[in-house]
Amino acid sequence: MLEGLLLGVLQRNPGKANQCTTAPKDSKSGKVKSFAHWKLAEMIDVAHNVDTISHFKLQGRI
Repeated sequence: MLEGLLLGVLQRNPGKANQCTTAPKDSKSGKVKSFAHWKLAEMIDVAHNVDTISHFKLQGRI
């Protein structure tokens, strides 16, 4: 459930998520992986770094 929530939030603002320094990158190409290949821990790290989690706390969503 958390993974789906974070995926939806990150997909709404892909530019911000993909430009985050903690966005997971492909080891061969160095490009940011597509969201389908992100692990839950990676989604949490990026969401935290772009203040998505803080935003949801302030709105009382989590």
